[in-house]
Amino acid sequence: MKTKCLLVQILFTAQILCGADSSSQAQVDKLKALLDRAANSKDSVEWANLLMQADREAEKLEDSKPNSACGERCIRVATWELHYRYNEIQGQENYQHDLLQLIARVHQGDPDGAEALVRLLPTGCQTIATGWIPYFKTVIDILEFRKWKALRDPRLTKMRAEAYETWWSLSQSPPDDPVIADAELKPEDFLDGAAQARERAIRDYQELVSIGKADRDVMEHLRKLQAGQDTEQRNWYCYGD
Repeated sequence: MKTKCLLVQILFTAQILCGADSSSQAQVDKLKALLDRAANSKDSVEWANLLMQADREAEKLEDSKPNSACGERCIRVATWELHYRYNEIQGQENYQHDLLQLIARVHQGDPDGAEALVRLLPTGCQTIATGWIPYFKTVIDILEFRKWKALRDPRLTKMRAEAYETWWSLSQSPPDDPVIADAELKPEDFLDGAAQARERAIRDYQELVSIGKADRDVMEHLRKLQAGQDTEQRNWYCYGD
């Protein structure tokens, strides 16, 4: 991987220095400045804030064409390696949000880590999801971690509730639902654990109600869950899971 990254770094730098894309050069310069400041920061909160800014700049370097035979690209900016993966359906690269992943690991269970997760998890189908585990289970595994639960961030609580709700909803969907039919799956494939998932979704939504963070949409989903109805929740399901 290091050899591959170094090779891409050389090619990427050459492309910019040749003047093929002056806007990319400016973006790389801005990104490098943020990463340099983060590397020299002695304050953990400032470090996380700078990396979040850098992550937004790194996303701007996505390309609309594949840059390698395998559809993956790695660039090195200073000492940092950033990864991009080409999506043929979208017709563009997806930045893998390496910096958000780093912040979430380093700041597990604190507000800066929560902010990184709030930004990272919605991109999960293009970044941290795997082909082996449905994405809603990945989200649940992350957000059930003791440190994240202890933080009681209402945004994470809502995401966890929606992930459990997605599990329940898929188990209740009609057999011809294109979301699962296209993946050659059936509602029965999601039944194992679905009843408990419904109970936990209710638990988490009720927590939002208790702290005054439940909007009209939350209340409607909670009502349907309590009635045992399909809520058609799909927020944490990757098409093709």
